[in-house]
Amino acid sequence: PVIRRNPEHSFFITANEGYEYTATNPLDRALRDRATVKLLMDFPPKEEEKKVLAYRFTHDEATGEANNELSTIQKTFISNVVDIASQQRAMVDSGEMKIKISTRMLFDAVEAQLAGMSNKQAVNVTILGCFPFKGADSERNRVEVLFKKLGLA
Repeated sequence: PVIRRNPEHSFFITANEGYEYTATNPLDRALRDRATVKLLMDFPPKEEEKKVLAYRFTHDEATGEANNELSTIQKTFISNVVDIASQQRAMVDSGEMKIKISTRMLFDAVEAQLAGMSNKQAVNVTILGCFPFKGADSERNRVEVLFKKLGLA
């Protein structure tokens, strides 16, 4: 029997591919060929990423209705971590580092800060902890230097 797709139905496939994702395998060619349109996504521009982070913590996930307001300290924290992430990602793009600070790491940092951690604690446990420590010139130390410039590590 042949199963026909409803013309109003869409199917999306998402994948995290690349060397940054441990234990991932390249997508099978047959699966890749079944995806008609392939979009490669990069990080949003800084100002958009700041809006995404702020929206996530000021709106109900289910309804999208505003349910919270961020303090000036929280807004500044969001702005600073996104600025640093953008700077660090440029370093990865130029070959100076290998691991990029992800938007998920930033979400975790803001969530930790909103839960009561200090800015430094939030950065240390949610972002710096994602980078291996392998000596004085490790990526972790280099990322930590970026955060220390703004008093966040």
